[in-house]
Amino acid sequence: MSMAIPNPLGEGTGHFVVCADFDNDGDDEFLVALRGPEPWQGVFYYKAIDVEKGAFVKWRVSSDSAARIAVGDFDGDGRLDFATIGYSVQGYYCAENPSIVVFYNKFAPV
Repeated sequence: MSMAIPNPLGEGTGHFVVCADFDNDGDDEFLVALRGPEPWQGVFYYKAIDVEKGAFVKWRVSSDSAARIAVGDFDGDGRLDFATIGYSVQGYYCAENPSIVVFYNKFAPV
């Protein structure tokens, strides 16, 4: 899945990016927050597999609307987790139930 095609005003659903070492291998990965609507919302995890060729693998780690991402080891296991808040701005996009949600790192390879 890729980000939505921009609307007539040039607005897309991509909203926030963070970079951190989620799999503790010494290299940073990316989390990209998408605001919505479905199916273009959630958080995608990107890992470089060949930096010189610009090759990445990605997978969806959340399907909730996401305006911002905070990173921290929220469960104390030594791996970075992330938290999001749903996007809700009149005139742009309003998530059905914008919430703060914590996602424990079960997504990055060990």
